[in-house]
Amino acid sequence: MPRFLPPSVADAKEFCDHLLSALQKIEIGQKLGGISEDVLGAYFFRVPEVHLYWMVIGLVAGVLGITAESLTVVIATHELAHAYSHLGREIDGKKWETEGFAGADLNIVEGIAQFYTEVVSRKLETRNPPVFTGLSEVD
Repeated sequence: MPRFLPPSVADAKEFCDHLLSALQKIEIGQKLGGISEDVLGAYFFRVPEVHLYWMVIGLVAGVLGITAESLTVVIATHELAHAYSHLGREIDGKKWETEGFAGADLNIVEGIAQFYTEVVSRKLETRNPPVFTGLSEVD
């Protein structure tokens, strides 16, 4: 960290440090685990588009003690797994139509995304060791 930060950056760092301290006191990691909404990222299958929520990712990474970059890789991999499983083609050339994807059991859709997220994260582990660590904390 540079010894001198511009006032706006120093203020932002102080705010984030204070916020992380407060979040750790209320055991935010456990509370985040109970949320069943897309707070870190989302795949909007009707558009189709992937969104990553950088501010939440940064805060959660700080609470978990991992880098924001590592957590971002995990979240991006998970959301892209949704997109690939939705838009990609199977070995026999068939694809998952949007209405079929929309009506599929959420456990199946999330299970597929989690499976591929784990596979990709394990493969990336040799290139960026913290990536897989972030996965076990988020799922």
